[in-house]
Amino acid sequence: MTLFKSLLVGSILLGGLSVHAKDTSCTNSINSECFEQSQITPTQKGINRADQLKIDVDLTASQYDKVKELFITVELKIDAIINGNDVPQERKQEFIDGNKNDEATVLKSILTADQWEIYSNL
Repeated sequence: MTLFKSLLVGSILLGGLSVHAKDTSCTNSINSECFEQSQITPTQKGINRADQLKIDVDLTASQYDKVKELFITVELKIDAIINGNDVPQERKQEFIDGNKNDEATVLKSILTADQWEIYSNL
């Protein structure tokens, strides 16, 4: 189990370095990869998140379907908050945080206790 945790932490750290490197390259020059990342729809973001969680916590097919639906719904709501005029600018973060808290509550009901523990440590 210690080896598994070490490998998990190591892969997360390497992934973080990779993301940081991509972020840096996007700020230094304009390239098609950066443009494509900024054009990802909320629906695709939700699917991408569900795909990653499927790998991270070994979701069943049924869990994956529920998580994908949840993540898409939350990403669409957050996008509407960010880009909409219904919420005053100074309250947008509060609404986004509320949606993320609701997401966590529903996600906890979908995952097993072991999966939730792994997710919580990601």
